[in-house]
Amino acid sequence: MKIFAFQGFRYSSEVTDRGALAAPPFDQIEDRLRDELHAVSPHHYSHFTRPVERDGMDAYAAAAAVHDSWVREGVVQREESPSLYPYVVEAPDGTRRVSLCCLVAVGTTRRHLFRFPPPWSQPSPPGT
Repeated sequence: MKIFAFQGFRYSSEVTDRGALAAPPFDQIEDRLRDELHAVSPHHYSHFTRPVERDGMDAYAAAAAVHDSWVREGVVQREESPSLYPYVVEAPDGTRRVSLCCLVAVGTTRRHLFRFPPPWSQPSPPGT
């Protein structure tokens, strides 16, 4: 297995309150919370990770449309160079897990967007 950096997208410097636009992992957002997060801002990340059907598009097409509009409007911009993206997930019980978002090659040609360690691995002890 090989790990590769990639050029992701981040909120641009024009977006001043990026922390308020962050969202929990998509699989932790129930419909009620999704609606609350969507109401925070038209640029809240949940519009991308937990989209709703709109304008005759299914949720996935709507997410693509959101992403395209954010790029066009300068809300997000592509990183200048390939990067690895570490992040921390904190569970309700306070345990934390550090993960890595990257591209992974299995064999010689398969590449996947992957979180490492995978979600089924053991969480890190509290305070790490």
